[in-house]
Amino acid sequence: MQKTKIVKQIGVFMDHAGASLFTPVHDDTVPGEHSRNHHLKHDGQLVDGHQHESHKSTSSESHQHNKEQNELHAFYKNLAQHLKPYDEILVMGPTTAAAEFHNYCTKHGLLNGHDITIEKSNYLTSNQLEEKINHFFKTKLR
Repeated sequence: MQKTKIVKQIGVFMDHAGASLFTPVHDDTVPGEHSRNHHLKHDGQLVDGHQHESHKSTSSESHQHNKEQNELHAFYKNLAQHLKPYDEILVMGPTTAAAEFHNYCTKHGLLNGHDITIEKSNYLTSNQLEEKINHFFKTKLR
C-alpha cells in the first residue's frame, strides 16, 4: 500500500511592510472553519494583526538606503524560513515585493524545490484574501 503525501499549502499576501500568511481550508463540510492567519512584520515578529511602521531619519541617504535594503533582505530571509515547511506557496500583493521576494529566494536558494506562484493583487480584506487563497488551492487540486 502506497502512502499519499500530504501537500502543505500556504498563501502569502505581502508588501514591503509585512506579510500575512494564510493556510487554506479544503473541507467545506466543516462549518465555521477558516484559514489560519498570521502576520509577519517587517521587523521579523510573527503576530496576529497589522504592521505599524516606524521611520527613523538619518543624515546620509546612501546609508539609509543600504540600511533599508539590509532590513528588507532580512525580512525576506525570515519569511522564507517561515515558508520552508510548505510545498506549495502562493505569494501575492499590490507592490513589487512578491516578485522581489521570489527573486531573492531564487538568488539565495532559499525555497528550492517548492512550488511557488507569484500573483499581482490589489489590497484585499482578510475575508477576500482567505476566499482567494482557498479558491486558488482548490482549483489547483483538480
